Amino acid sequence: LYVRYEISYDKFHTNAETIYRVTYDQKSNSDGSLQSYANSNYPMADALRVDFPELENVVRLLYRPNQTVTANDNSFNDVIMFADEEFFEMFSFKIHSGGPSELLDNPNSVVLTSETAFKYFGIENALGKTITIENFGDFTVTGVMENVPDNSHFSFSVLASIKPIPSIYSWSQYWQAYSFYTYVQLPQNVKPGDLENRLPNFVEKYWSQGDLDNELTLHLQPLTDIHLRSRLLSEIQANGSLASVYVFAIIAFFTLLIACINFMSISTARASHRAKEITMRKTLGAKRTQLINQFIGESLILTALSVFIAVILVKLLLPAYSSFLGIELKFEIFSDFTTFLWLAGLTIITGLIAGSYPALYLSAYNSVMSLKGIRGVKNSGNRLTSSRNTLVLFQFSVSIVVMISAFIGMKQMEFIQNKELGFNKESIVVIPMNTDAVVDKYPLVREELLKNPAIISVSGSSTTPGRFHNGRFIVPEGQESSGSISIQSAMVDFDYVETYRMEIVAGRNLYRDHPTDLEEGFLLNEAAVRSFGWNSPQDAIGKDINWSGSKNGRVVGVLKDFHFKSLHDPIDPVVVLVWYPEIDLLSVRIAPDNISSSLQIIRDTWSTFNPDAPFEYSFLDDDLDHLYRKDKQLSQIFKIFTLLTITIACLGLFGLASYSAERRIKEIGIRKVLGATVSSIVGILSVEFLKLVLLANFLAWPIAYFIMNRWLQDFAYRTSISVNAFVISAFTVILFALITVSFQAVKAARCNPVESLKYE
Repeated sequence: LYVRYEISYDKFHTNAETIYRVTYDQKSNSDGSLQSYANSNYPMADALRVDFPELENVVRLLYRPNQTVTANDNSFNDVIMFADEEFFEMFSFKIHSGGPSELLDNPNSVVLTSETAFKYFGIENALGKTITIENFGDFTVTGVMENVPDNSHFSFSVLASIKPIPSIYSWSQYWQAYSFYTYVQLPQNVKPGDLENRLPNFVEKYWSQGDLDNELTLHLQPLTDIHLRSRLLSEIQANGSLASVYVFAIIAFFTLLIACINFMSISTARASHRAKEITMRKTLGAKRTQLINQFIGESLILTALSVFIAVILVKLLLPAYSSFLGIELKFEIFSDFTTFLWLAGLTIITGLIAGSYPALYLSAYNSVMSLKGIRGVKNSGNRLTSSRNTLVLFQFSVSIVVMISAFIGMKQMEFIQNKELGFNKESIVVIPMNTDAVVDKYPLVREELLKNPAIISVSGSSTTPGRFHNGRFIVPEGQESSGSISIQSAMVDFDYVETYRMEIVAGRNLYRDHPTDLEEGFLLNEAAVRSFGWNSPQDAIGKDINWSGSKNGRVVGVLKDFHFKSLHDPIDPVVVLVWYPEIDLLSVRIAPDNISSSLQIIRDTWSTFNPDAPFEYSFLDDDLDHLYRKDKQLSQIFKIFTLLTITIACLGLFGLASYSAERRIKEIGIRKVLGATVSSIVGILSVEFLKLVLLANFLAWPIAYFIMNRWLQDFAYRTSISVNAFVISAFTVILFALITVSFQAVKAARCNPVESLKYE
């Protein structure tokens, strides 16, 4: 169910197979480094419509999280997305009310999700009502749509027309303002490769004009690839991991296969108990094909009963499992014909796999030899032992691979939690300032908060680590305007570096009392210095840069590299500057000894200066932890699968050990009569299985190393694969196997030898 959910992203759109996102690669003129971005600019969409008239639709998106919306005299913080009027022609979201063809035609039109419409207006009809989006003006509700499905790579609460954006953001007309996302819909008869081959001429035509970067390549990215296969900079929201999907699918397959192996090995091991039954059937005229059908039929019936029980268990456990994953998994057998077919197919395939070998083996018994008390298949003892050993070897190898993977996964999660990020994330409260009125009062709020000793420092900024932020173009000293570089920008006040406790490796911080820092001062991180082709942080001090065509100045300091995004991604170049117009987040570092009282101080101060604005906050460390939610889930589920596979493997081993002890009961009796101790008999019965488990470890190690090495490649910063994971896994599995086998061995060894031998 999880794998089906992950691969279903964006496939609910009718035109999913013909929709592509326009992305770009940017090559540095200085050091030749290449960076790939998911976003694009505003004017490109209009140029695409002109130069590629065959395109069915072109849609721009502008994503704005944590916007304040006023509706019905109440204020809310919601996710706003601005889009072109063709949005509903390209994307297949269901419309509950309003005309689908004209929902976003007017510049002040807006569409609400059904959940948002109820939140704003209750049971009243939302159509025709007016809402106010802070900094963007008044909008009229022209439609209500379904809630955005969980398996969409972007989500929103409010969808507004993008037409007012150029008049609100004058910078949006610049070709180098990469704050938008552009999607194109191709006709069925147009191949994406043919269109992509024409994009270099398109780039040359438009990006060669003015002060734009020539080192740029456009690409078309399939919509259905975005969630699992996209690792680009500036994604709208965090994507999933294709590696995780593969891992889950493989582990689920092998867990089921281990159970099938148990059935095969125990069925064949107990073949002698059915020898007379098979002989009598053959004597009475049964053909081998009839016997094969009988044994496979038994396997299918057993599998069907197991599926029936499994369905009940899944229904009971699914709510908790969905809550744990943070997604809504659906399991509708009868209403979803695809699920029914999938489950029926799984039942048949499992039954055939589990029953095929026992059926072929048992049906080959020789009836005459069986009646004489001789094993009915030539060399069956050796073949059975060999097959059984192979199956035990295989299932424990799989269990060990899963266990090693779980250990390495946990170690990577621990590495993420403890890695030095380049700033101090503890005890920082982040509060959105989503209205101009709140932002205007920020200096008063800051001054009032700092009067309390529980408040250590306060800063305002446009972004914080772990949150969405946009790129702006930079022209560094020594390069022409055509060598502009798109770079992540943090617009802050003078207290930002102090609040986040970042380290300055060259130069100095930005200061209020320095006369030119407000208008001309810039800080760079070390990655930005490298991307500009400068020799060292010290070499960057005093260099001139132009930021976004709006501000000329010079570098006064270089910050030690810090992680603005997850450790999946390398550290981006970042420029830090004082730019009050775009500050909309308040960061408060509080004393860690009394968090609740500090939060109350912040709440009271906020209410005093902003009585009508909602007070919402989050802790920075929680925001950063959210970046690794899927990784933590993967680590937890690895633990569950590890326990499950080892349990199933030990169940099979338990059955085989039980049967082995039963077959050797007379041998055990003779050994005891001749003076053998319980411990020596336990050793004899255990050693053959422990040898297999030990061999399984050495077979599993290279496989586990290969799999986890590939998984760790998904992280730009990762832990090493230590030998401890392999040694601990080997010891644990051997211990489980020893306990399993010893239980039956001790039971057999303690039997009264008289009972074992009296019928001899």
